Order: sequence, then C-alpha cells, then structure tokens
Amino acid sequence: MKCFFQIVRIGCVLAVIPGLLFSGCADMAVQNGGTHAPMQDDYKLGEKLLEEVFDTYRNYARDSFDRIVSRDFAPVKSEFMNNVERAFYAARILEIYYYVDTANVRDDLAAISFHWEKKVSTYSGGAINNLTGNAEFVFKNEGDRWSLYQVGGDDPLSRV
Repeated sequence: MKCFFQIVRIGCVLAVIPGLLFSGCADMAVQNGGTHAPMQDDYKLGEKLLEEVFDTYRNYARDSFDRIVSRDFAPVKSEFMNNVERAFYAARILEIYYYVDTANVRDDLAAISFHWEKKVSTYSGGAINNLTGNAEFVFKNEGDRWSLYQVGGDDPLSRV
C-alpha cells in the first residue's frame, strides 16, 4: 500500500510539472506583449531592406544605388560601389533570390543574415554561372531612412 501511494504521489508531481512549465511560458508571452512581435517586426524589416537593395541592384544605376548605401559605409564606400558596378556590367542577371535567415535590430543598426542564389550569364563568352552563398548586410538608420552600412560573407552584389 505504501508503494501505491508513492507511485500516486510521483504521478501527481509528474502531471503538475508540465502545467507549471506551460503556465510559465504563457506568463512570458504575456510579459512580451502576447506575441513575438519584436522578432517578427525585425524579420519583416529585414525582408523590406533586402528587397530595396536587390530591386535597386536589378535595375542598376550608380546614382540610385549610391542613395541606398550609407555615406559612412565600412570599410570603403567607393571600393564597394566599384565592385558592385564591375560585377553588374560583367554579367547579365538571369535570376537572383534571397532568403532571410535572421534579422536583429538594435538601436540604429539592423543586421540581416541571409542565403542567396544567383544565376548570371557572362557577357564575355555567355557562360551561365550558378552562384550561392551566405551573407550579412548591416543597415544603419540615418534619420529618415535605412542605408546599407556594411556587407559581410559572400557578397551577392559583387559576385559573377
């Protein structure tokens, strides 16, 4: 009989623990506004910022591309701009896709990590290149707009 009560007591404890865990998670969701809105908002901003960069890149004109790149671009804005322009004029873009992996926004900076696929046809020889990579674009909020501030990883804009 003593063994039976111990089994019942253990069963009750095991039944209560998941309830406590779920109620703790529910409390955290309420404390965070009931949803994961900040994370979702960061992700949506990341998608929007990348869309602007890639749309501008697809319809490349140096002046319009220059407007979306921060004047404080690190390490050297002119070098980055020259690499992008060189790559754009070296091959015709057939397809370019990007998929946001993570987006983190803190104060006036937004770091967007993504993977990408790019299919180009070179002007010299017409070879078709299928390129893939992982990159991180950092954007800086410069008052009235977000500008591309830094590029890390496999830069899809300068690869052909």
